[in-house]
Amino acid sequence: MTHEIKCKICGSNDIEKKFDNDERILQCQKCEVAFLSSKMVNYNPAEYYSEEAGYSAITASQERHSFITDNAGVVMGLIGKYVSGKGSLLDVGAHTGIFVREANKNGFEAVGIEPDTDSVKWANENSIPLYRSDIENFSTDKKFDTITVLHVLEHVADPVSVLNKLRNLLKKDGAVVIEVPDISSYLAKKDGIFWKFIALEHIFYFSRRSLQRLLEGLGFRVIVARQRNHEINYLSINKLARYFIGGGLIRDRFKSKDRSIHAGSIIAENTGFYKRLIKRVLVSLINLLRRQDHILIIAQKR
Repeated sequence: MTHEIKCKICGSNDIEKKFDNDERILQCQKCEVAFLSSKMVNYNPAEYYSEEAGYSAITASQERHSFITDNAGVVMGLIGKYVSGKGSLLDVGAHTGIFVREANKNGFEAVGIEPDTDSVKWANENSIPLYRSDIENFSTDKKFDTITVLHVLEHVADPVSVLNKLRNLLKKDGAVVIEVPDISSYLAKKDGIFWKFIALEHIFYFSRRSLQRLLEGLGFRVIVARQRNHEINYLSINKLARYFIGGGLIRDRFKSKDRSIHAGSIIAENTGFYKRLIKRVLVSLINLLRRQDHILIIAQKR
């Protein structure tokens, strides 16, 4: 099936539906990147992220901040394992700056950028060096040793332009750390158009292979690429069970989210000993079977 639109990643017009009987998510057959169909879904990023739309996540719970802190420690461990030294770090799409705070605690000279006004205000009030900007309009003469882009690339209108800009912001041999949802994951295949990471604000959908190929084509050397999902450690038993069964869900993934959704916590309520034991077993099995649905890639500027 040929569409009038061209792939924004590679320019090919060899475009087909990603999921059967639904043209809202399309996929380029050349570079394998999937994307939101602008013809089928009415989406205005400026309107979606505006304050009037209530996208600000500043009301996120303390539990959510605790989760981000925990996840930051894991990511810092991976950076320390695969990238020598610490030095300067830029966190793109830094939300309320919790990752930046933890990076500075871990010996980095870290700053962040975030387009949401309320989030930046909260960070600055808590002495976190966060600046109001999106990556497309960010300007600095400084070069960074490490740039983290965690669950941001799927949101941008032009990933190629953004990745080229990130490369220019890196020092020689600097590294970029990117994490995105994995469109080739078990749950994505089982749930199809109803997969939990299909969302109005997610413009692009990458697999490990398509993201790695994109980075390599833009002058990066991939150091490590792995499936992971730190969130599964905090999900309920019912949500963890979906990683084994999948399918069966019918839900509209193309509605604008209100403030209450963004403010919510993913963390399941505290449970008894046996439920915690069951959760640990389920999480271990998900990891063993490689059914996590995020991809994390660390790539070095060549």
